[in-house]
Amino acid sequence: MAFIAGPRQVGKTTLAKHLLAQIHAEAFYFNWDIESHRKAIIKSPEDFWQGSAPIPGRPKPRLGLDEIHKYPRWKRFLKGLYDAKGKDLEILVIREDLRDLTRIREIGLVESLVTLLPERIGSPLSVNALREDLGVNFMTVQAWLEALERLYFLFRIRPYAGRLARTLRREEKVYLFDPSAIENEGAKFENLVALHLRKLCDAWTDWGYGDFNLFYVRDREKREVDFLITDRHKVYALIECKLRADGIDSSLRYFSERLKPKYAVQVMREPEKGKSISVFDEILAVPATVFLSLI
Repeated sequence: MAFIAGPRQVGKTTLAKHLLAQIHAEAFYFNWDIESHRKAIIKSPEDFWQGSAPIPGRPKPRLGLDEIHKYPRWKRFLKGLYDAKGKDLEILVIREDLRDLTRIREIGLVESLVTLLPERIGSPLSVNALREDLGVNFMTVQAWLEALERLYFLFRIRPYAGRLARTLRREEKVYLFDPSAIENEGAKFENLVALHLRKLCDAWTDWGYGDFNLFYVRDREKREVDFLITDRHKVYALIECKLRADGIDSSLRYFSERLKPKYAVQVMREPEKGKSISVFDEILAVPATVFLSLI
């Protein structure tokens, strides 16, 4: 039995139907919201799929059960089905699982939080400000953010708390796995780069190249570089995102001089015409098309 879970509109049902279509098992998709499917499950919970034509050359059917959590006794039903037929069936269960993955019951307020996050991408996230907007306490907002992170709706990066004085050490930044809801072009571009860097750090670590982690760095004078990568706790790279070419960012110069990273890069969505990679005082200015293709 496999669960396909996640927030709304991320493609859970599409994925399940694709997995069924791979073995020509489209007729084995059952959705609790469809009356005929619902009646079949209630009437014959142990063999409701038997009315579908067998899959040629495949003795073990693959079932897709969508919205089954709306069945009042769905947990007991699934356990009984698996205990009785688990060896003879492949079962895909499709569902939104925020309510069951956590103890969250205020789904409406969580949806309000989701609508507030896109406009806060790219800036240190004030949980206190969110708490005031939503009318709940600090720990509740933190718990909701953690739940959304477990569901791969968002991911967070912490401020780098290295050897520099007067740097921020508490407020995190959040980015979305699906940046389509972000209206600000600069924030959307930064989110895109964040996704690639997050993937890169995870891959390099998994492949045994080192122990890579993604941060940002900002001090109390509001100098900030969007991303800082460490390898085994040492500064490896600084990356600053810019929509357009407009000289090297002063904060990138400042932190590059003090942290001495192996690489300092300014990534531009719209570079100067006719220019590819440029170097200014050991800082690389790279078009996003080139940079993202390399990682």
